[in-house]
Amino acid sequence: MMVHVGLATPLSRAFVAGAAVGIAAYAIKWPGASFDEEGSMRPLSLVSKDPTATQAHFLAVPIGAAALVYLFT
Repeated sequence: MMVHVGLATPLSRAFVAGAAVGIAAYAIKWPGASFDEEGSMRPLSLVSKDPTATQAHFLAVPIGAAALVYLFT
């Protein structure tokens, strides 16, 4: 089934899963610590000196989902 829709390789499945989870997480603004009161994404504290920077970055969610799909499919 997945071959017919273009998801024959683990890399393509991981990309689709990461994109889908990323879109869903952004739509529901999850994780909440990644967003400020205005709805903008906060910068990552490891690369930014901004006082509103956070340790919980938004991109950890879709990258984590993509990594899991890549490893287990």
